[in-house]
Amino acid sequence: MNVEILILSALLVGVCGASIIQQEQEQNPDGSYRYSYETSNGIKVKEERFVENAGTDQEKMVVKGEYSYVGPDGEVYRVEYTADENGFQPSGSHIPTAPPIPLLKKRSLEYPASHTQGASLLRIS
Repeated sequence: MNVEILILSALLVGVCGASIIQQEQEQNPDGSYRYSYETSNGIKVKEERFVENAGTDQEKMVVKGEYSYVGPDGEVYRVEYTADENGFQPSGSHIPTAPPIPLLKKRSLEYPASHTQGASLLRIS
């Protein structure tokens, strides 16, 4: 049994007063795993860790998962995520995103790169 899942389940029951109504887990010798659970208050969690590009120079461990819960407003909120060499990357319709960069700011950031290629430094003696 995955110790982290057991601890998380115990904390969830203690803090939320919810009970686990469904739970599955699988732990493999290579470090990969898969688990899921659902609680009586509507929380659903699913996660898996696996090796991507096994046996190559690009081999890496990847975690993918999702969770959902019922918010105070009665809406169901769902988050999907990936965690890999690029860090934790969540996505969900309720997660705020950065506004687009204004056009003038974008052009000012692109300008130096577009005008320095092939240019030599001027040396003043």
